[in-house]
Amino acid sequence: MDHNHNIRFITIVALLVAILGTMITFSSMSYAIDDSDEANWNVQITNLSEPIIKGNAVVIAKPRVSSTYLDNYTVNLLNYGDTVTYNFDVKNEGNIDAVLDTFSLVKPKCTLLSNGVSGDNVCQNNIQYTLSYTDTQAVPTSGDRLVQGTNSNFTLTMTYLPDLNNIDSMGLQVKDLGIVLMYSQDK
Repeated sequence: MDHNHNIRFITIVALLVAILGTMITFSSMSYAIDDSDEANWNVQITNLSEPIIKGNAVVIAKPRVSSTYLDNYTVNLLNYGDTVTYNFDVKNEGNIDAVLDTFSLVKPKCTLLSNGVSGDNVCQNNIQYTLSYTDTQAVPTSGDRLVQGTNSNFTLTMTYLPDLNNIDSMGLQVKDLGIVLMYSQDK
C-alpha cells in the first residue's frame, strides 16, 4: 500500500507543480502585453495661425477651434482683392490610420456694408472661399488618408471678388464662417 500511496502523492504534487507553473507563465505573459496595442484615436485640428491679411481686411472674430472644425469667425472685406488666410494642421497623434470622410465649407452669411443688403447671392457673387493642402494646393476630398503619427497642413483663404452683378459696394461683412473635416478609421 505504501507504494501506491507514494505514486498518488507524487502524481498529485506533479499535477500541482504543472498547474502552478502554467499560472505563473500566464501571469507573466499578461503583464508583458504592451498597452500600445490598445486603439488610441486622436485626430484634431491644431496650430491655427494668426490671420494673414492682404489689403484692408479686418478680422472681427477669430475662428473657434475644435477637434474637427473651425467656426464662428467674422471678417470685414473692405476692398476688392482683400484676402484673409489662415493656416492650420490636422494631426493624427493616435495609433490608428485615419481617412477623411466629410469635408465641407460652412455657408457663411454676407452683408454689404454700404447698404446692409444680405443674402445668398451676396456671398456667391462676392467671395471666393477655399480650403486646400498647403503643399500641393489640392482641395481635400473624401478618402484622403492621414497616417498615424503624421499631420496635414491646410490653407483656408477668403478673397473679396469684384461683384459679377456689378453692384458697387463699399465692403462686405462675412460671418458664421466655418469648415468641417470629419475623419474615421482607415480600413
